[in-house]
Amino acid sequence: MVIVAKRKIRLWSGARLRTLREGAGYTQAELAAAVGIYPHEVSNYERGKTEPSFSVLVRIAEALRVSLSDFAPTGDGRIDEGGE
Repeated sequence: MVIVAKRKIRLWSGARLRTLREGAGYTQAELAAAVGIYPHEVSNYERGKTEPSFSVLVRIAEALRVSLSDFAPTGDGRIDEGGE
């Protein structure tokens, strides 16, 4: 018998988005305007209320001049917040 654990793997971190946004010098409103979404959507992403669609995530990465892999978890399953 094989037992498979049903565990949701979270690949999204609102805190990581906030870190990248602030590092790029954007306010939530400025990032929203650059991406073509409403400022409250950026706020919701950062607070973990909602997650962006793939197409919005691509536009966010382009606006912040980062790679999509910058949003990916590290090998230990945590999101790298840029600390070394």
